[in-house]
Formats: sequence, structure tokens, C-alpha cells
Amino acid sequence: MICLQNINIPSSVKRIALGSFAFGEQLEEAIFNEGCDNIYSAAFLGAVNLKRVRIPSTVKIFDEKTFAKCNELEQVIIEEGCKCICNQVFKYAISLTTINIASV
Repeated sequence: MICLQNINIPSSVKRIALGSFAFGEQLEEAIFNEGCDNIYSAAFLGAVNLKRVRIPSTVKIFDEKTFAKCNELEQVIIEEGCKCICNQVFKYAISLTTINIASV
């Protein structure tokens, strides 16, 4: 089993599929480069050690429960361009202290 601690999503990736990094228990940081436009449901569900996420302006939609049950998630930065944040995106993200949203 591969246990990723940090991921850097390249600009060639346009979508993060349903459950792509779900329950990735070692994952601490996810950095998205310009290019991704949709993060599908539960993409990071249960990534309990994820602490920081930076979302570029090209991401327009966060589907349901994208970061649900990310218990250690503390900071989310969403750059200008996001059009829709669906239900329960941060459900049970009990450590979340900062969400910077440029515009929605």
C-alpha cells in the first residue's frame, strides 16, 4: 500500500474523481495547480490527517462531502473563481479554524 503524505495535483488534471483520496490516512497536504475544475463527492472523505488545502481559481464546484471527516483539517484557501460549494463539504472537519474564500 502506498501512503501519500503530500500531493501536488498538476495542471493537466481536470477533475478529481469520486473518492480518489478517500481514507488516505497519511495525507497531510493537498495542493492543486491551475487546471482542475471539479472536485467530485467524497474525494478526500476521511483523510483524517489532512491539515491544509489550497484550491486554485479554476475549481468551480466542490461536490458533497469533499472534505467530510477530515478531522485534522485546519486551513482551506479557495481562490477567486469558485461557483458552488455543495452540502456537507466540511462536515465533521472538527479542527477547521480558517476558510478563506475569495468569492463564491
